[in-house]
Amino acid sequence: MSIRGRLLATIGAWIAFPSKGVYNYDALLAEGESRIVNRSTRMRGRPRGKIWTQRDRFGNDIYLTYERWDHIINPDNHPEVEPYGDHLRETIRLGRRKQDPIIPNAYKYYRKFDDLSEGMNHLVVVVVFRWVTDPNGVMHEAKFIVTAYFQFF
Repeated sequence: MSIRGRLLATIGAWIAFPSKGVYNYDALLAEGESRIVNRSTRMRGRPRGKIWTQRDRFGNDIYLTYERWDHIINPDNHPEVEPYGDHLRETIRLGRRKQDPIIPNAYKYYRKFDDLSEGMNHLVVVVVFRWVTDPNGVMHEAKFIVTAYFQFF
């Protein structure tokens, strides 16, 4: 199987980010630490589930979870995004969308803002669309935010 085929086959556990390579969120190795931190350890004592759901221009209901928000604002990732939570929703609601060329079920939503920090002018929000099966065996599409960051275009 090709590298692209293997990547697409395991998209549930592995997400590819152009700036960070391949990121396995089930086993994070913290910089300077020798222990592996898993999702359950990081989420202990924190709320679980969806923070909000926002409909995009194409009629897709896209949601942000507490786990993904913790990832975004983590000091090792994109803590500068934290004060711009309203911009995140606006980017989903009104922003432009581009499909990822490597992962066809991933989309980058982006929108220009004049008040972003550090000389950046766009907020980019990565969203994954995938099919999931609920406990009753019914399949439905899940559309959720994976990460968000600033970029200068």
